[in-house]
Amino acid sequence: MTPADLIDLSGKTALISGASKGIGAATAHLLAACGANLVLFSRHMPIEATCAAFSAAYGKTPLVFCADVSDGEAMARLVRQAAEHFGGVDILVNNAAVNLSAPLLEMTDQQWWEVLNANLIGAARLSALCAPYMQARAWGRIINISSNLGVFALAGKGIYSASKAALLQLTRNLALELGAHGILVNALAVGAINTDAEAQDGKPARDYDAIARTIILKRLGRAEEVARVVLFLASELSSYLTGQTIFVDGGGSVWFPA
Repeated sequence: MTPADLIDLSGKTALISGASKGIGAATAHLLAACGANLVLFSRHMPIEATCAAFSAAYGKTPLVFCADVSDGEAMARLVRQAAEHFGGVDILVNNAAVNLSAPLLEMTDQQWWEVLNANLIGAARLSALCAPYMQARAWGRIINISSNLGVFALAGKGIYSASKAALLQLTRNLALELGAHGILVNALAVGAINTDAEAQDGKPARDYDAIARTIILKRLGRAEEVARVVLFLASELSSYLTGQTIFVDGGGSVWFPA
């Protein structure tokens, strides 16, 4: 097997949630460039523009939907349509997330459920919906996009951190239950990434310079850099890796900045 063969995803179908921008969009482009068929969705997905762009760039038209990962019925329909169109799902990238910022003791029950439904239950549901197709082929990849805040605490991010910590544990348990079927399940603990999802009216939502000073590499990551690690996990390069969390945060989680 050549190096090119190791990342060749021809004949594989990848379903990516939260695919309209940021890490989801970067991942979609990289997997498409490696030959994968794509099923893409987010709550605010530009369907026609996305289909046209991917068709022009890669010669394949993805299935594209506007859908909320928290909507169980919509997810069931989406996976069913993916199976009808492409024959199944081989690679699932659980990227969609809700990120609320507020003190834990001020969070309402509704806010807790909003975050958990998107960040944890939505990922678990999609995994359950896609797993039978992977089991039938004795090959599959489930990649959960978590956060380094699933391991470390940050003021105002308690509810988000709790959901992302639970996603890391979901990763381990899914790996345990699905490993015998040839399905690998891994997670990324992503740090500060400079994406358009962080902008408000064209202005950064946070002080990126201050954040960069807390990172060993002294800069924020790019969505494309996260996508490359997703490709590693989606391909044959990761054939003996499951139940693991890979930190993609420029070393931000391994030191106490002075």
